[in-house]
Amino acid sequence: LVQLDTAGSISLNLSHGAIATYFTSSHPDLAAAVDSNMFPTERDLLTEVLDELALRGDERPVFLYQAAHGIKEGNCPPGAWANWTNHIASLGYTEHHDAVADLIISYYSLKHGDRIGGWWFDGANNISAANQQRYYDAARLGNPHAILAMPVASGAPLKSHPMDDYAAGHPFSVKANEPWQPANLLMIENIEAGPWLDQNGDPVDDPNQGALAHA
Repeated sequence: LVQLDTAGSISLNLSHGAIATYFTSSHPDLAAAVDSNMFPTERDLLTEVLDELALRGDERPVFLYQAAHGIKEGNCPPGAWANWTNHIASLGYTEHHDAVADLIISYYSLKHGDRIGGWWFDGANNISAANQQRYYDAARLGNPHAILAMPVASGAPLKSHPMDDYAAGHPFSVKANEPWQPANLLMIENIEAGPWLDQNGDPVDDPNQGALAHA
């Protein structure tokens, strides 16, 4: 990471890609209550990387990738989903995403504080507006100035989420479409037309009325 000195920021995973369920940073309470394979107990890789960046004096902002569903039933180790649902029920939660916001996003936000410069919530278009707001509020507990993004679509035109600081330029999946398809080119042209884009993907001059386009 340090050798890539032309990069203006560093992106790291908190959750294991779009699958979520597995995490790169320890969480003793959930490791004990849910599954120790999902929350590392012997090493805390995210903390190790953050510590090493600080040791080397690297001040670039670190952005965390987190799959919005937090924990996915079909990808849990045997028994872990039942442990999770029983655990959150014992704490009074009746809705999965409420628990994800409070027990996962809030926890890691406070744990790592202002060492996290921003969050990318992948798949957040699949959760309710109320839970999207809970995620944003939770992510900013440790760093009130964290940059936040919830990609709401793939390809052009880029559309920003009402709470976005930047509109995430997400190309169409190469599993389904060739990377050179016109929609991906239009996405770049859409960004070049900005830099600030409103929720319809149209350029605006006022950053308070739009989000910063980003691919």
